[in-house]
Amino acid sequence: ATFDEGARLGDTACQYLLGVAHLNGEGGLQKSKAKALPLLRIAAEKGLADGMHCLAITLFEDDRGGRVGNGGVKARSKEEEDEKDRVEIVQREAAALEAV
Repeated sequence: ATFDEGARLGDTACQYLLGVAHLNGEGGLQKSKAKALPLLRIAAEKGLADGMHCLAITLFEDDRGGRVGNGGVKARSKEEEDEKDRVEIVQREAAALEAV
């Protein structure tokens, strides 16, 4: 049985996984948000937490190419997170100095 067959039969996990495959262009499928979103919405409406999360992330992502699946968007690299943290610290310190 394939995810496609399971999704047609109403299996929630298959609907979610097929949606993710369409979203990321996996398993020989072309990337297609148009095909992914209805499947993710169905999985979310059926109460699948990963489906809810993936749908929310997909609807709100900013098209930077994040890959979605199995519980969320691909995390930023450690270096990107560290740089973001450094920028936030500098901004807070600058704001504190301006307040003095």
